Amino acid sequence: MKEQLKAASESMNQRLLERTRKPIREKAIKRVKTKIALQQRRVENYTEDELEELVAAEEATIRNRLKLLPFGALLAYLGLG
Repeated sequence: MKEQLKAASESMNQRLLERTRKPIREKAIKRVKTKIALQQRRVENYTEDELEELVAAEEATIRNRLKLLPFGALLAYLGLG
């Protein structure tokens, strides 16, 4: 019984992760573009690797903030609710 609950929980967590990955990435890209614009630079001034690093760092920031939100607020924040 415990194994079934654990498997179901892992499956649900995996589905939630897959469902939130794209909105988090899109939000991170938007924030990075805004930060670049505020620095009066252009996206073209960055290499693909630099942009990927910036987006990954922003994704981590977003995920850390989301950990503090209740579940309902999380879904609303990501536009999934």
